[in-house]
Amino acid sequence: MDIPEELVEAKRVVELGLLGLPGFAGISLGMLEVDGELFDELAVRIYVEDAANVPPGLPEEIAGVGVCIVERNIEPCGLPDLARYDNLMGGVRIAQPLRGAGTLGAIVEDPATGETLGLSCHHVVGGPGEDFVYQPTEPPQVPPIRKGL
Repeated sequence: MDIPEELVEAKRVVELGLLGLPGFAGISLGMLEVDGELFDELAVRIYVEDAANVPPGLPEEIAGVGVCIVERNIEPCGLPDLARYDNLMGGVRIAQPLRGAGTLGAIVEDPATGETLGLSCHHVVGGPGEDFVYQPTEPPQVPPIRKGL
């Protein structure tokens, strides 16, 4: 799905005016979502705290692209958040032994396979071959046992 650069800029400009609205939680560009179902159509996704109480003044389209309203409750974590989450969610601390700690950006689903994946930055999780990621932190390193000592 190609996202036109003029839409990215238009979203950025509109976002600044929406930040002060009560109940506004964010804005992004992505797939159209209606009643929790995703469609292969580009949309401006406006996140609100309560879909039953949508803030007045939200646009119906931006740069010719339709808007969908998505309910999201965003709970900021205090720093440092060293809690362990059995149900992973975006925004929690993860660690990769070769790179240190960072943030799990989001939990996503591969639309082709349906596989649930974690999304983060390369500087947090690394690349191919760096397979181990822990939450919230890697276990303590145990030195190898040497025989004859």
